[in-house]
Amino acid sequence: MRFPRAALSLTFLHFVRGDDWQIRECITYKDSEMRDLLPQFLKNASSCISGNRGRDTMICTTYLMPEEKRPVFHPLIEIITSWERYFSQDLNSAFLHHGDFEPYDWPAKMTVYDRLLDVWETTGQLCFYKHIPSLADRIHPQEAGLLTLFYQTEDIRPRDVRPGPGERETQRNLRSPSLKMGGTRWEYDGSLACAAGSAEERQHQIRAVEEMIRRAGQEWHSDLISRQFGSHYLINFSTDSFLQGVITGWRDEYVCPSGLRCHSTPKSGKAYLPANVKSYLGQLRLLLRAGKKVCIVFKGTHLEPYRYYVVAPRPEVQ
Repeated sequence: MRFPRAALSLTFLHFVRGDDWQIRECITYKDSEMRDLLPQFLKNASSCISGNRGRDTMICTTYLMPEEKRPVFHPLIEIITSWERYFSQDLNSAFLHHGDFEPYDWPAKMTVYDRLLDVWETTGQLCFYKHIPSLADRIHPQEAGLLTLFYQTEDIRPRDVRPGPGERETQRNLRSPSLKMGGTRWEYDGSLACAAGSAEERQHQIRAVEEMIRRAGQEWHSDLISRQFGSHYLINFSTDSFLQGVITGWRDEYVCPSGLRCHSTPKSGKAYLPANVKSYLGQLRLLLRAGKKVCIVFKGTHLEPYRYYVVAPRPEVQ
């Protein structure tokens, strides 16, 4: 389905495709017309939910928009609808069950679109993915995958209240989910997590891994500090499937799973077993910097000869 060119001119489009075809887009505060249109769209959606319209929220929201403005939001409405259909749940219900917020932190009768409005007003942008929803179906609990549709990066306009430097760095590099508000762990449930093929995404992933190394690099001698940093990233989560794979593979120890022959140094087409989390992150950085096709292995899988594999099996499959 094609949408009018005018609709696209209202947004700052940033399409990026990695090895697993993650595609993302941001609507930004820099567009003067969207400064008024997007908040009204989100307020309308929240009003429709309050009217108990459930999964008809997007139909209701479209109806409340001026007819001449509706084409602007067709792409966003279509992606929300397709993800809701795939996960068999509406976005607000998923947020209420898996958004991970305490009742006292979130006013009564507030909705998922109130949260997105808050993100817009705080950061000046609303970023979301446009790829097929099955690529987000790698999380436990499964319904939490729907909440990775929207993600956050750094602020793009001045604000009175800003996050601290470390918090902003983490948010920018991880592309944390906008709709995950607390510290409960979501588990990455894929067999493999492979680095992006595009140069831009590869550089983004390198920066994120280097930030992890910097955060813990001065205290490698302390197992406690290492575990604390690992927990920090597990709580924050990442909507980038490879980076979430890196986080999931952060372990106290690494054991070669049955059915695989592991090696102590990385080799093409072979399974590399890190000695500890320092070598795990360090070798990932080296392989990424060298432009190698690298994947993290969590479960038994076929190894292709032209890829490098770093083994980080879950404890239950070791």
